[in-house]
Amino acid sequence: MADKTATIETVEDHGDLGNETTAGLRARIEHLKTALAESRVAQTCKEVSSKVDESVRERPYRYIAGAAAVGVLAGLVAGLLIARKRD
Repeated sequence: MADKTATIETVEDHGDLGNETTAGLRARIEHLKTALAESRVAQTCKEVSSKVDESVRERPYRYIAGAAAVGVLAGLVAGLLIARKRD
């Protein structure tokens, strides 16, 4: 009889622990989300993105020309590789 009582108490204790653990994990996740939003990395990323955005708005032709140059180079390399395979 004592063994059954101990087993029932153990099951009840683990059940409460499981509920507390789930609630604790959810609270911890929310805390980490808040910490991430306020972290230095996030702030740095926001600052850099706003600077790039301002720069693009002031002189968009530099970025358009850069993207076109990268596209031409990628096309040239792809064309040369395709032509090489056909020979």
